[in-house]
Amino acid sequence: METACTDNKASDHVVEYCCSSCEEEEISQEAAYYCELCSKFFCCQCVKFHGKLFKKHETYGRDQPDEWPISKVTQDVLEKCREHKDEHLKFYCEDHRLLCCNSCVVFNHR
Repeated sequence: METACTDNKASDHVVEYCCSSCEEEEISQEAAYYCELCSKFFCCQCVKFHGKLFKKHETYGRDQPDEWPISKVTQDVLEKCREHKDEHLKFYCEDHRLLCCNSCVVFNHR
C-alpha cells in the first residue's frame, strides 16, 4: 500500500509518497492525493483521470494527513531500534514499558 520512491533528478530527492499510476510507468512523481478505496496515491494530473473514472471515490489531499496511510519511510523509522539500527522493534518490555528489538531484549530487558 505505501510506497517510497526517489526522483531521478540530480538532487536524488526522496519522495515520501509517489503517484501509483506514474510509478507503474516508471515515472517518479510525488503524490498529492490518496484514494482509500483504491489504496493508491495520485499526482495532480492523475487524480483528474481517477476522478473521471471513479466519480464516487473520495480522494484526500495533503491537507488531510489523517486520511493517508503511514508512509514506508515513516514506517521504517518507527519500526527500527534506535540503538541497533538494523533491527526491528518486535518485543515489548512490560517492566520498562518500551518496545525492544531482539538484542535489547537479550542484553537490557531480561
